[in-house]
Amino acid sequence: MRNFDDYTITEKKILKSELLEDLLFFTRFFFKLLQGSKFLINEHHQTICTKLTEISDYKYELLNINIPPRHSKTELAAVNFIAWSLARNPSANFLYITASDELRSETSTRIRDIVDSSEFKELFGIELKQDTKAKNLWKTNKGGGLKTATILGQITGFGAGKMVDASIEKEIREFGGCIVLDDVNKIDDAEMDNAKNSRVKRILLNTVPSRKNSTDTPIINIQQRSGFNDATTVLQTLWSKSPEKICNLIMPVLSPDNVPLWANKMPLEEIERLKTGRDTWHIFETQYMQNPSRRVGSLFDASKLNRFKLSNIEGLTTNLLLAYIDVADDGSDATVCVVTSTIGNKIYIIDVLHDTDIAPVTRPKCVAKVKKHLCQYCVIETNGLGKSFYRDFKNEIELTGLTSVRPNNNHVPKHARIIAQSGTVNEFVYFLEEEEQSDEYKTFMAEIEKYNKDESLNKGQKVDSPDALTGAIEKIRRILRI
Repeated sequence: MRNFDDYTITEKKILKSELLEDLLFFTRFFFKLLQGSKFLINEHHQTICTKLTEISDYKYELLNINIPPRHSKTELAAVNFIAWSLARNPSANFLYITASDELRSETSTRIRDIVDSSEFKELFGIELKQDTKAKNLWKTNKGGGLKTATILGQITGFGAGKMVDASIEKEIREFGGCIVLDDVNKIDDAEMDNAKNSRVKRILLNTVPSRKNSTDTPIINIQQRSGFNDATTVLQTLWSKSPEKICNLIMPVLSPDNVPLWANKMPLEEIERLKTGRDTWHIFETQYMQNPSRRVGSLFDASKLNRFKLSNIEGLTTNLLLAYIDVADDGSDATVCVVTSTIGNKIYIIDVLHDTDIAPVTRPKCVAKVKKHLCQYCVIETNGLGKSFYRDFKNEIELTGLTSVRPNNNHVPKHARIIAQSGTVNEFVYFLEEEEQSDEYKTFMAEIEKYNKDESLNKGQKVDSPDALTGAIEKIRRILRI
């Protein structure tokens, strides 16, 4: 980047025009100028800037951006969008609200640093009023400015946007400013209907809309999803009767084709660790995939499940070894093989196969797993495609004379079966410590720990693992009469 002082007058005029036209170019220019390093861009940055530009043209009244942490949401939608908008119309008024006082102060300071820079002043002829340079409120010499607040703090006393004659066409109006909400929910509060969450909801429904100087002053909500009752839900409900006035920009960290949103920032390996981690799957689903899931209703509490290390338990390879196989019915399911061992009334899950491939591929893997552990029994769920799987598996494995293969045709609804065995799982079943788990075992655990007591909340979730687990437990209890 060239030194700004080296630009000719003509080049500065061209630069000004480019900065006013392109929000992403504006962001890159002032980031490099003030931070001393390049702003690394990705495709999703351009998508966000396009929608922000549309908001400045009054295309929507609500722009809702759901995006994972550390993906530049505050940088683009708060810091640079507000500074860019003031460059285009220095009389615009903005209200920035967040849950964190630290973020509120930092964001206000960074916007002010741009507007108060000598380069900004020279290019756009705008200066800050000397008597209004507080961190939470400052104004330009053209009547515009910024007020920042925390969601549970003092929001009154300032209006966002401009009062306009209703007859003026939006197409010829200058952008008068807006309200920017930046992660106004604290994660733990939004997961449940506690007092803080209820108060935030009331503020979003009543106080925030009252701060608009014009009925169509836009609201921008930038948020990593934090729960079913977060700002995104509240605002979408508020505009539910006017869907044409809303733009929902949903950006999960991982696409349906397993492509990371921003691989340079968060590569696939890091995403997979987050996805399968015992203590992070809920964060992954909610904050990273923008798909809130209820941890509080989980049937199997990850923090309370029994754990063990293979090296610490004697006799696991000689006591009753049973493998239970739940065969995939279609391409969206997984074939899950759970290998169990017992000592007394304790049941140990010593190995797992979790594979989404077709039966001709998964069947040999299951055979190998059963042979490896010298399982005495193998039970195969024969609903759907399980019938042919069972027939071919039985013909192959029984040649060894080691394993008794039995069919299991379930007639009881899946949720009822899982609920029925959940008490046994929580009290008597032991799972490998995380450091000893394979990737397939971790996927198996993640599915179990996501399973909800409320059946309706399991729709769209993978339930092959809890189904196979509880199927195995049911058979062991029958065989051993425990």
